[in-house]
Amino acid sequence: MTRLVREGMRWICGLLVLLAVDLFAEFYVFEWLQWNGTDKNDWFFMLWWAVVLIWTLSCGRNVWRGKSDLADEAADNDPLSSDHD
Repeated sequence: MTRLVREGMRWICGLLVLLAVDLFAEFYVFEWLQWNGTDKNDWFFMLWWAVVLIWTLSCGRNVWRGKSDLADEAADNDPLSSDHD
């Protein structure tokens, strides 16, 4: 359970960083380049959503691997396991 909470907090913190990058780009960079209201910034948003998807899948994979690692450890520590003769 602690790994799930830790990975959830990691995902939220990463998402907040990605959101900060997005807001900085929208409010400062795109205004400076005069790209707001045009389709010149579409590449940025496609890239940003791709990074958000990769970040989400990466954190989800870490949670999944953590659950399988915990199940393997529980099986190894089981005194009734057939592996221990």
